[in-house]
Amino acid sequence: MSRQLRIEFENASYHVISCGNTRSRIFRDINDRMKFLSFVETA
Repeated sequence: MSRQLRIEFENASYHVISCGNTRSRIFRDINDRMKFLSFVETA
């Protein structure tokens, strides 16, 4: 059974999970991480 849809609020802050399955790394290197942070900053 899947979880219910998340309720979203305008101008709300949301937590971004920063680890992969079994706590594996999700970034290949620092440049990859910086691209991600840049994307999140502009979203």
